Amino acid sequence: MWQRIKSLFAQQSLWIRIGISLTLLVTLILVVLGYRYTWGWMGVSGKNFWDWLSILIVPVAVALTGSLYTHLHNKAEREEEQQREDQERELALDNQREAALQTYFDRMSELLLEKQLETNPKALAIAHARTTTVLRMLDPSRRASVLRFLGDTDLARQVINRDMRSLNLEGVDLSSANLSQVELLLVDLASTNLKRADLAGANLEKARLRRANMKQVNLERANLWRADLTKAHLHNANLRGANLTEADLSGAILSEADLSGARLKGTNLQGADLQGALLKRANFINVKGLMPEQLEQYRLQGAYIDTPRPVHTPASLPTPIETPAPSNSGQESEEPERKQV
Repeated sequence: MWQRIKSLFAQQSLWIRIGISLTLLVTLILVVLGYRYTWGWMGVSGKNFWDWLSILIVPVAVALTGSLYTHLHNKAEREEEQQREDQERELALDNQREAALQTYFDRMSELLLEKQLETNPKALAIAHARTTTVLRMLDPSRRASVLRFLGDTDLARQVINRDMRSLNLEGVDLSSANLSQVELLLVDLASTNLKRADLAGANLEKARLRRANMKQVNLERANLWRADLTKAHLHNANLRGANLTEADLSGAILSEADLSGARLKGTNLQGADLQGALLKRANFINVKGLMPEQLEQYRLQGAYIDTPRPVHTPASLPTPIETPAPSNSGQESEEPERKQV
């Protein structure tokens, strides 16, 4: 109904513009003919420019206003139509993703129940292929649902591998998810909720974890080489033996975190909060962003700060200079001098 009303209005606007244009054209023709043939009945004799301007200004203004209104109206209609098409396209894509997710769950459940997935190499290969395909199709929130499903069924480690690199999981909820020993290389987990998640032994090399909520997360022996953990919240996190070499932990909260045996060589710790953290045997060689007094404090807490000193072999030791023993004659010659003094 609304579309029909708009169509009728557009048609009326078109006829109005045509009518105004024809009226102006006929008026102009009559004026020209009146001047040429001096038609007295038209009253054009003696009219100057300002007279004609006062006569024509109203219809011209009406015509321009009508054209401007029509242009703006058509532009608004086009924008509204484009917005409606975008919404319909997004809705169709969302429905397609939801259908793909449900199909994935159904087929994976069949593999688990009928094919003994955990002990069947062919079934595992099929599961891996389906997982790779569906993760590329889905939006971040549905990708998180897939990862949760795989974690709950203890398939995450077997199915997720380096083919999942660079996945976008920004801002999703993976709290308490079981993702131990999974391959999450270069994955975008910025602002993600990983509270109490199990990522023990996971490969998070060069992963993006800026501002992620990682309270009480288990990252024991995880690989976080060159990971971006800027302003990440790692309060009470388990980072025992984790590889944080050259990672960016600037502004991160590591209060009461367990960093025992963790490797932080070349790591950026500028502005990081390490209050109450366990640092026994943590490798702090060449860390960045810490003051000398902070380094000394962490050394006293058990962190390894100093670089190894070079060990000199006997061949590299300098040869001692031999001093000749004083002779008796020298002593005798010196004795008279002392006496003279």
